[in-house]
Amino acid sequence: MLTYSDLKAIQEGNKRNADILDLLREIKRLRGLVVDSCVMFGRWRIHDPSPEMMTAIIKLNETLRAETCVIEHERMVEKQRQIEYVRNAAMLDNRPPEQRN
Repeated sequence: MLTYSDLKAIQEGNKRNADILDLLREIKRLRGLVVDSCVMFGRWRIHDPSPEMMTAIIKLNETLRAETCVIEHERMVEKQRQIEYVRNAAMLDNRPPEQRN
């Protein structure tokens, strides 16, 4: 499976080839669709699914989560959460002493 870096390298090497750039745009669109599907899939609640439906749901979820673009998206979201946490902690430490707990 191609990572974002792999696709960027292909793009850099083929800036004059319109067919390859069109193909890369389509790959980008489909990767976005996979990520959005995985995010939405995690929010769905299905009440009383049949065993066959549950098996299909589990398989689909595992397949989506194994995609490189989903793994990259999850890493990016986690990194953003860490940065936000550090930023918020720094803001609390920069308050005047009388406002600190």
